[in-house]
Amino acid sequence: ARLGTVNLALNKPATASSSSAQAYFANDGDKADPARSWAPSPPSAGQWWQVDLGAAKWIARVKVFPWATNWHDWYSRFHLQASMTGEFAGEQRVVPLEQNWDQSREAGDYEVQRLTGMVDQVWYTFQPVRGRYFRIVSDVYQNWVRLQEVEMYEMSGWPEGDANGDGYVDLLDINAVLMAFGNTGQSLPQDANGDGVVDMKDLQIVLLQFSMGR
Repeated sequence: ARLGTVNLALNKPATASSSSAQAYFANDGDKADPARSWAPSPPSAGQWWQVDLGAAKWIARVKVFPWATNWHDWYSRFHLQASMTGEFAGEQRVVPLEQNWDQSREAGDYEVQRLTGMVDQVWYTFQPVRGRYFRIVSDVYQNWVRLQEVEMYEMSGWPEGDANGDGYVDLLDINAVLMAFGNTGQSLPQDANGDGVVDMKDLQIVLLQFSMGR
């Protein structure tokens, strides 16, 4: 598996929970013009920006750029949601991203960004999550927030059915699914089809993909 270098979100159809006419500004490639940004109204918790990648992708990195005029002006806490259907009615997978925007942007664990002066963006890299529709969702009410740009990058060659995240589909994944059989919830690594429950459908996917990735 290899992390791609092409921004899959660029110029793809975008929408939002509010100010939807501005949604496409957040993935049009413009990181300099403050007028070309998305501003949720009101800036409450639960507001979201969404992109349709056009097909299911294994996304493993998201870059977030705050308002070009003031890098502080973005939600301090937010997360990513991924859905195959676009319904976001409980079938989506949730990836926690941020608990302290300014800390991450200015320093935190983002040493490379701090040293290179890239304080106007934060990169989030995580175990690949599969979906076609992706949302950035606010976890807090916060005034004066604008989203300048979002970029998304795919982990190519990531095998479907990799329940333990090691890049292979093998006996360890079969065991992982069996051990989690019957579990329910969001973003379960053993839930291969993303329907919120670990069951025979997930085991079938692992068996069909067995030995992939080696």
